[in-house]
Amino acid sequence: MILEKLYQYYDVLEADPKSGVAPIGYSSAKVDFEIILSKEGELAGITDLRQEDGKKTLRPVEVLVPLQRKRTAGITPYFLCDKSKYVFGLDKKKDGKAGEKEICQKHFDAFKEYNERYLRVIDDTE
Repeated sequence: MILEKLYQYYDVLEADPKSGVAPIGYSSAKVDFEIILSKEGELAGITDLRQEDGKKTLRPVEVLVPLQRKRTAGITPYFLCDKSKYVFGLDKKKDGKAGEKEICQKHFDAFKEYNERYLRVIDDTE
């Protein structure tokens, strides 16, 4: 009985766009940029999604993305949407000069393999 009521309440929240509840299989993430790829997988463009917060500071926008669980330890890539450390294999150097990047090859390789595993079986050009 309680589980049924909770499920019904979830349906109500999911139907309300102001509730902030993501559909099953999705989560909300702060996203700065959208990478656009050609059908051949080449970079076709990058869209800046950030918005001004009133102080002329650009902030990422909340976007529904494939489910992203909490990372606790190790290298755990997300599907299609992740940090630059995973997507490009680059991250800010913590102990370096401003603007320097650290190469994160293991993160990039994990992201690439994880996404290719699922995307290679999809036959959809849209």
